[in-house]
Amino acid sequence: ARLERVFRHRFLGPIQSFLRTLDPPRGVPSPSVYQQDFAAWDLYQIGVSFTEETLLGTGVRRVPPPIHAMEALLEHYVGSSEASLLSLHGERLIISVLPTARWLSSFLRYRLVPSIQSGSQVLAGSLVVEPSHPKDDEEANNRRFKSGSWRCARALAPSPSPSLSSAPAPSGKACEAYEAYRPVLLSTFLGNLRHRHTEVVALDLLVELAMAALESGQWKWVGDFWEKLSGEAELFVPHTPCLSCVGVFAQLRRWCPSLQLRVAYCDWRDWRRTMREAIGRTESNG
Repeated sequence: ARLERVFRHRFLGPIQSFLRTLDPPRGVPSPSVYQQDFAAWDLYQIGVSFTEETLLGTGVRRVPPPIHAMEALLEHYVGSSEASLLSLHGERLIISVLPTARWLSSFLRYRLVPSIQSGSQVLAGSLVVEPSHPKDDEEANNRRFKSGSWRCARALAPSPSPSLSSAPAPSGKACEAYEAYRPVLLSTFLGNLRHRHTEVVALDLLVELAMAALESGQWKWVGDFWEKLSGEAELFVPHTPCLSCVGVFAQLRRWCPSLQLRVAYCDWRDWRRTMREAIGRTESNG
């Protein structure tokens, strides 16, 4: 009990307060200050229960792993396909006490609803999200770690109504493309690089799905687009998120306060046991 009080006073309380006051839409703090201050605690993990408490303080609720998500991830990890992680990495996957980042995939289910001014079509789907690899998307990898701004400008096709543009078109230049922006979700260096973690990639994917709807004309840009984006997103990952990823959850909550974010996670040791049991059932049935 005394150790917990000390930990809460020196670390957990200040970290939770820091995340509650985070306000990327207003540029507070700057990305570099955010990364420096977050890294100053010299922690990369705070345990299962403290992670749940900290996420809840940012508005992200932990839920039990959905059965369909577990089944999809088990197939991805230990399925019979040659593309399964067990086929690719061998028995190290189920022996290792601590997983490497490249072994950690997640399952994302989403339903994104634009504001009335932006459109009426809902985006919904689900998929397995793998961690990013160094050469997958250099621009995205750099943005998630090196961005000097919380916003990334994007030029969109002309709006069908001038009132929907974030800024009036210059005189004599009607129907020009106009600029929207996408939020930057920023990781933090905590002992090692964390911008390719599956949680960061999955949450960034939600932003890209919304941007794709804007760029295709399916949705329309309005100045408070991100603030009014609603719906729900649920992520299942088979280990406890690190502090850098907890920070990314908090960032997306600040950008999209109307979007319900839920996360399901378990201890990697429990997931190893689940994988071994699945392999055993397959072998006994075979």
